[in-house]
Amino acid sequence: MLFTSLAIYNQVDNGSYTSNKTSYQDEINGANNFMELTRNNIFIDVSRDGKKGVFVFQDPRIPEKILSYGVISSEVYQSEQQTIYIYNCEVLHLPDQPETDIIIYWNKQGGMNIMVKDEYSSQVFHSLKWVE
Repeated sequence: MLFTSLAIYNQVDNGSYTSNKTSYQDEINGANNFMELTRNNIFIDVSRDGKKGVFVFQDPRIPEKILSYGVISSEVYQSEQQTIYIYNCEVLHLPDQPETDIIIYWNKQGGMNIMVKDEYSSQVFHSLKWVE
């Protein structure tokens, strides 16, 4: 699959989303890997140029644990089938954490997944749905 790197504006709609399926992969200890069917709330607010913004994640089962990430920079890759937005972010909810990538996979049929990835692990929130 051929991807083209683009310097286009952010086309991800800002706002609130939910995901009812998540998967986690631990790069160091595979025993920590999991997939579960559970609701997660996701909020996206990124500037049109992709240079600033915030991502917020919350599991309603533990509402006091809010995970937040501030955008440092971004890149966009596009193919005929999908567009991938990669946001390099600082971790706002934990001090002294390595930078993290937030990756949005948006396919031409309107499906959207979002991944939170650092050097130790990744978590995917599948099939995001817009909350009105």
